[in-house]
Amino acid sequence: MLLIGPLIAAGSSAYAATFTVNTTTDAVDANPGNGVCATSGGSCSLRAAIQEANALAGADVITLPAGVYQLTISGTAEDQAATGDLDIRTDITINGADARTTFIQAGSGPGLGIDRVFDVPIGVSGILSLNNATVRYGTDSSGVGGGGLQLNAPGVGGAFNLNNVLVTQNTSTANGGAMRISGGTVNIVNSAITNNSSSGGQGGAALCNNLCTLRITNSTLSANSGTNGGSLRNTINTSITLTNSTITRNTASAGTGGINTSAGGTMNIRNTIVTDNTGTTDNDATGVVTSGGNNLIGSQGTSTGWVGTDLLNNPNARLAPLGNYGGSTPTHSLLSGSAAINAGSNCVNNSSCATFNAPANVAADERGFARPASATTDIGAFELPAAPTDFTAVLPAADKNQAYTTTLAPNTTVGATTYTYTLFGGDTLPNGLNLTTAFAPAAAEQITGTPTVNGTFFFRVQVSDGANTQVTRYQLTINAPTAASAGISGRVMDAKGRGIARARVVMTLQDGASRTATTNSFGNYRFDDVAVGQTVILNVSSKSGIFPAAALNVGDEITGFDLWALD
Repeated sequence: MLLIGPLIAAGSSAYAATFTVNTTTDAVDANPGNGVCATSGGSCSLRAAIQEANALAGADVITLPAGVYQLTISGTAEDQAATGDLDIRTDITINGADARTTFIQAGSGPGLGIDRVFDVPIGVSGILSLNNATVRYGTDSSGVGGGGLQLNAPGVGGAFNLNNVLVTQNTSTANGGAMRISGGTVNIVNSAITNNSSSGGQGGAALCNNLCTLRITNSTLSANSGTNGGSLRNTINTSITLTNSTITRNTASAGTGGINTSAGGTMNIRNTIVTDNTGTTDNDATGVVTSGGNNLIGSQGTSTGWVGTDLLNNPNARLAPLGNYGGSTPTHSLLSGSAAINAGSNCVNNSSCATFNAPANVAADERGFARPASATTDIGAFELPAAPTDFTAVLPAADKNQAYTTTLAPNTTVGATTYTYTLFGGDTLPNGLNLTTAFAPAAAEQITGTPTVNGTFFFRVQVSDGANTQVTRYQLTINAPTAASAGISGRVMDAKGRGIARARVVMTLQDGASRTATTNSFGNYRFDDVAVGQTVILNVSSKSGIFPAAALNVGDEITGFDLWALD
């Protein structure tokens, strides 16, 4: 298993303080530097915790429970974390609960962000170590870049360390849809960067320039789009190192779809899949690479530097759609017959490679499944189990007699291929649940319904492209109803206090499961049978306004909990 923990830069001190966030509301710290994370209302918000950490000496830790943390204080080009994005000016570790339950977002949806999400300002050697969280809905329209994160640290150091993190649905009008790295060091481990876009620049996932060092290990880069370098782009005097990663289905409108390295830049690559990307010049790779061998490259294009153990111009990666095949971040599972199976180098497992080893042993895949599953490690971020029962993917828990939906794959149609998902070997779902394909806005494969039994259930699902297959074993726990339950009700209103009809209210429970209610013509919503003793998060989706996430503790019947749009 790749265990790097929070990576602490040389010379940094021991942790000085630990702050635990207890509200999802976006609010500033009342008195930064006094050692207490407290807004004017007395709660500890994520923004307040970062401001307090920035004001203190030493390396600080922020504990971020499950929830949706939406930035709502507008204002860009400010570098003290008081408005807009969260500015990192010192050494800060943020520990989320899980990438599936801890969401840090700059808006209520894609393209609606008030700013990017995280920023290390220019001239500041800040270090952000982010674990077990999702970064989404960031928007950069400054013309600089970095839709989700920006490390702007040429000549002064600074770093991002991402471990078990999903960076998704961020946008930039310039470079680096997910992140722009200008100087400093970025380590991305056991993570996924998906569905980000740079509409006017380079690097749909990331742009690396100005002496930047970027190391990506056991990670998936998929469905990102940019002008040049749909996934990755580096420039002169920069270094990117790719180990056991999967780079696929990224697009470029005026350049290379996959990886693009300039003259004078370094692209180290080992045990990595780069395939099925789309560009106007080269599809998968451009420039001179330094290959450590055992890579699977769908289309070599004009790229050079490959070695004899690389599988070049190989169309047989046979990847399933991006989806939940276990772990906290999405992956592309390998189908039967994939050329990546047992085709990697085992030197990554114990850091015995002759050159450019990963930050630590790659003894597990992105999901945490042990490598190698057989004699030889697979290429890419996914290690195919020898048998479906060797690894179990745990789904979000459900509640008996309550509506439930979880997505296995957000889109089962890729190009001209439609992938089918079926129950395997006579397995069945718990009573009341079905395996279905939803066709709007995309052909998502879901488990949905209202379970009528409780307990812990195991079942296997097979994905097939018509000729090749892969089977995943899933676990689903359905909780029994408790006598201690309550209802939550109120109205959804615009900034003038008028009820909003047909608004969608999503309630995220403490275990990460979610339920949805739609308002009536007067704006009323209601949830019944909510287990008491937990904190739930309510999010509203409506064209009639932008709504901050609302958290409440369920202890008894709750009425009149109104949700107001921002001015």
